[in-house]
Amino acid sequence: FANGWDLDTSISYSSNNVEESSPTVLQQQFGDGLRGLGGPNCDTATGTPGVGGCLWFNPFTTRFTDPALANDPAVEDFMRSSNDLDQTADLLVIDAVVNGDLWEMSAGTVQGAFGVQYRDDSLDVDRNEIATIPGSFIFVGGGIEIDESQDVYALFGELAVPLSDTVEAQVALRYEDYGGSIGDTLDPKLAVLWDVNDMLSFRGSVSTTFHAPSLHQRFNQETNLIPFADVPKGGGAPSTGFKAADTTGNPSLVPETATTFNVGMVVAGTDKFRMTLDYWNIDFEDLIAVENGQTKVTIENTLCVDRTPDCRDPDIIRNPLPGEDPDDNLQHSGEITRVTVPFINAPTVKTDGVDISASYAINIAGASELMFGLDASYMFSYDIGGIPGVVGGQVTVVDIDAVGNRNESNIASPLPQWRGNFTVGWSNERHSARAIVRHIDDYTDDKTAAQTFNSVIDSWTTVDLHYNYAFANDKTVLSLNVTNVGDEDPPFADQDLNFEARTHSPFGRQFQVAFRHLFEL
Repeated sequence: FANGWDLDTSISYSSNNVEESSPTVLQQQFGDGLRGLGGPNCDTATGTPGVGGCLWFNPFTTRFTDPALANDPAVEDFMRSSNDLDQTADLLVIDAVVNGDLWEMSAGTVQGAFGVQYRDDSLDVDRNEIATIPGSFIFVGGGIEIDESQDVYALFGELAVPLSDTVEAQVALRYEDYGGSIGDTLDPKLAVLWDVNDMLSFRGSVSTTFHAPSLHQRFNQETNLIPFADVPKGGGAPSTGFKAADTTGNPSLVPETATTFNVGMVVAGTDKFRMTLDYWNIDFEDLIAVENGQTKVTIENTLCVDRTPDCRDPDIIRNPLPGEDPDDNLQHSGEITRVTVPFINAPTVKTDGVDISASYAINIAGASELMFGLDASYMFSYDIGGIPGVVGGQVTVVDIDAVGNRNESNIASPLPQWRGNFTVGWSNERHSARAIVRHIDDYTDDKTAAQTFNSVIDSWTTVDLHYNYAFANDKTVLSLNVTNVGDEDPPFADQDLNFEARTHSPFGRQFQVAFRHLFEL
């Protein structure tokens, strides 16, 4: 504009589509086949096992070794099916921002930016009909079909205020309206930067944040197989088996909120050296998480060892024992068949830690340069408060410090106390090479803490190598990369994969060749 102000507008649209089809076996037809009532031409109500159109299914290897015990192809085909998913998530974002100078102060000019935003978020999940019926499949999960969307409107503003020659403040305010049960929010932020001299700066900020539940967290449902340790009716030693866990959306979720502050320093002695050190602290309220299924089972085992209907958890689905009403789950006291684990709002989570980043470059022979870098994060605490649990055989409300644990029995993910990367690099006009050492700290496996052979998931260190060659036209780059040079296996964890996939990778040594060229239009 003529007054020096600028207007920036943008429209972006993204769409993510996932199509999956997994072969599976139908649970009812599988059971019918084991009872000799399998096949497409058997009336399970009046048929006689193994007679006429009623066929036996032999699950043992003798069906391959003894022709007399081989299965009729009709009984196998009748129990086969597929779990089909077609999921599309769309996001439309429209922004308009104006920015420019506002007024003069003794230390300089106050600058401002103000804007509006509109977001349209949608989620469409389609499945084949059989996949929408709970309990249809014997070993993979289905889910539900949904078609949901939400509109979000936002207003925001930010001021950059020079308080002196060396101190600058940023003041920001953001308003968002989600409508419906989620409602709206107003979140401020204050940040201050103090340049002590050319080498040293201090910075800090405090703000509130607001995170609304996603459409997936409110409405969708997915089923996974989870190992649950369950005590038999009347008590005894627990046994572990893989059972269906239905992660269900919760339309009653409220947004999670947080108060965040951080303080830090920036050291930049020369153009060859830079270091940042920051302490951060986040206090969450109503954190959105998935309820822990094993904790639900453990609580029922503690409070309802005789499986009487008055104390059974309706989210835990069990097989009926003889004499129990097959249509009333609360009267069932057999093995677990599935557990419903909804998204919930956890009462409180408080976490803090420090991040450090440093780099140092040295000029060596000719135009070459040697560079060293460090990036690391150390977590002091991750305290979860006010969630149900079992301590000393008693159900109570517990507080948990999740740092340094696998967190199999609570809502947190595995949280190694620290992790970091150390980099050594070399470069000249055309060539550059880097070696990156990556380290993840060990942590306690609270799932098997009583087992001395694997009570700790070991630390993990890997090395990556990268080489780039830039051609003389400055538009073409050839890259050679080797990930996990030492072919290090992930540390052992007591689960079906034998490693913890949320912190470690199963991929060993990998090679990559990349060729990039910039075309001018």
